[in-house]
Amino acid sequence: MFAAVLILSCLAPPVHDGDSLRCQGERVRLVGIDAPEMADSPRCKDARRFRSDCDQGRAAASRDYLRSLTRGAVRCTVTGRDAYGRALAQCVSDGVDLNRAMLRAGMARRYR
Repeated sequence: MFAAVLILSCLAPPVHDGDSLRCQGERVRLVGIDAPEMADSPRCKDARRFRSDCDQGRAAASRDYLRSLTRGAVRCTVTGRDAYGRALAQCVSDGVDLNRAMLRAGMARRYR
């Protein structure tokens, strides 16, 4: 048996923060990375704050860097779903692996 692979393709998708975007109407979380949280994130307003990176300046820089990488066609290979129902995916734009690019640029850290 073969498992079905879901591929999402979109052009210049909206980017919410440094590790999530929207493609084909799906909320997509870049798998394996964790970027700083935006100030309006629930993670920065409740008890989870002490475990989260809530620096607004770094969060905005991370979001803006991901936006700069996704100005053209984006292709995401979905590997699963997270607890919030978002598609977990490895995404590529213009031959650039977005997940790895965010790590290499220091805009995100590995998610464990």
